[in-house]
Amino acid sequence: MQVLASFVQNDIRYVAIELGIGGHQPHPAAEVFSHRYGDCKDKVTLLSTMLKEIGVESYYVLINTERGRSLRTDAADLAF
Repeated sequence: MQVLASFVQNDIRYVAIELGIGGHQPHPAAEVFSHRYGDCKDKVTLLSTMLKEIGVESYYVLINTERGRSLRTDAADLAF
């Protein structure tokens, strides 16, 4: 898991172009891997897919990165 996470963090460039549906829907993992770039949704989709391939179940988690803001406790219950 650590090797896969490191790969996605270090070898997949972060590029965010939030036009149209791309601002809400991630690209397929194979496309992100092939192009070696993606936004946060794309990178988590790739990592989740790679983890699944080695038998590790994972879940998307939304976080608030603004300092001083509290997180919603029901956010983990939201279905995607």
